[in-house]
Amino acid sequence: MMKYDPNIDYCGPAGRAISKCISRYILGIDTNYACFEHDQDYENQIGKEKADKKYLHKMVDIIMASTSKWNPRRYVALTIALRRYHMVKWFGQKAYDGAGSN
Repeated sequence: MMKYDPNIDYCGPAGRAISKCISRYILGIDTNYACFEHDQDYENQIGKEKADKKYLHKMVDIIMASTSKWNPRRYVALTIALRRYHMVKWFGQKAYDGAGSN
């Protein structure tokens, strides 16, 4: 298992041009660790559905810990996280397999 390196951007398929379009930040909230864990889960072959759900839950945890319940940014960030989850659910494994790991 790789060790997390905060200097590496784990969001998006490594080595692919589309990766530059996928920010590690959601409204300034760094979700890079969720991306790292998701890559590790794919690598450890825990199952695509389980890995994708863990990714969503980790993003939610990070967003909830980073914002107060009174901050409207929290709810927009959660909506964006849900959208990212669906993108990963639909395209993640194929992009990951095609790019190799970080």
